[in-house]
Amino acid sequence: MINLYRIAFAVLVTIAGMGPVTAKPVSPLDVFYTVRAEDLAGAPGTLIRLAPIDILSVYRAKAYRILYVSRNLKGEKIGVSGMMVVSTLPGRGATRPVVAWAHATTGIAHKCAPSRRSDPLAIPGIKDMIAGGYTVVATDYPGLGTPGPVPYLIGLGEAQSVLDSVKAIRSLPEAQAGDAFVLWGHSQGGHAVLFAASLAKTYAADLKLLGVAAAAPATNLAALLHADVNTIPGRILAAMTLLSWSRNFGFPLDGLLTEDTVEVMEHIDKTCIDSLSGKLDALSAEQDLGAKYLNYDPGSRQPWRGLLADNNPFYGLITVPAFIAQGADDTLVRPEVTTGFVDSLCRSDKSVRYVTMPRVDHGAIADKSAAQAVAWMDERFRGVRAVNSCPR
Repeated sequence: MINLYRIAFAVLVTIAGMGPVTAKPVSPLDVFYTVRAEDLAGAPGTLIRLAPIDILSVYRAKAYRILYVSRNLKGEKIGVSGMMVVSTLPGRGATRPVVAWAHATTGIAHKCAPSRRSDPLAIPGIKDMIAGGYTVVATDYPGLGTPGPVPYLIGLGEAQSVLDSVKAIRSLPEAQAGDAFVLWGHSQGGHAVLFAASLAKTYAADLKLLGVAAAAPATNLAALLHADVNTIPGRILAAMTLLSWSRNFGFPLDGLLTEDTVEVMEHIDKTCIDSLSGKLDALSAEQDLGAKYLNYDPGSRQPWRGLLADNNPFYGLITVPAFIAQGADDTLVRPEVTTGFVDSLCRSDKSVRYVTMPRVDHGAIADKSAAQAVAWMDERFRGVRAVNSCPR
């Protein structure tokens, strides 16, 4: 195992030998997220390093930061960070069930990685999963924590990082991880796990996916863009999406954005929204984004129209049971959009448990539905036949 403090000391010695510099001192945490060429020698899904997280909010569990090999959209190997929580309660055998968590939007800046937060374990249902003896792995996604553009609402980039996180922990004695796993995500993370479910059979053939659970997943992106374009949060998320797609695919934003929009987008690009203060900062920056912050509807022209279609989760490739939760008061991921996706799953003869919760908004749906989601996951691990709420 790599000694982070030794690496940090070596880096500081190297800097000291170069003469006076104005750079900030290198911390062990910064060193942890540093990806060198030699770190990428292994195949995607190879663990690079891990480090314990000393945190008091977790009872009867151990937590770790992890860094592992994955792929970017070009197929090149990259480093991706995340975290792992392992229950210390007795398991059900030689190995533990694994849940792969995919987080909701935190931003598209390098500093917005959940594993960098002061409390990185704010995973809905984590206490129930610890009580169940699970191992939970949670990717940051590429570009959050580690270098590179963030594949925000780009299904392939998100899905690969989720599945590779499950592969990475299997080599760890600390994880006690079996090959059976369930996917669980919220909002952007719901989008990620639905894509991961559709990719798992080919990308992670050595693993056994038992089900996918998603709270308010982003599905029909064009419909959500149209529905949310007149709301402050909707325009912020649209700005993040367009910036991410432009960076990842090389399509210029010239012509699509008004001149006033560019400066505001640059501010949003540096703002994390995983905390209340971050949300307020982003909302303050967005006040300059008027209703005419785009020169035209991205869904009306290429390449944006094609990207919106290509990054809709495809229900036809999901072969495992699904649990979908939706808040009735969600004004960001609209209930009618999620219901439309569930209807598509049902028409394709999938097993779906669809839970709608009155008076629950977008931010609360993952926490509110977590107990039901974990109970549903537990049934998958115990081999109970999934109850299908699709109309016969």
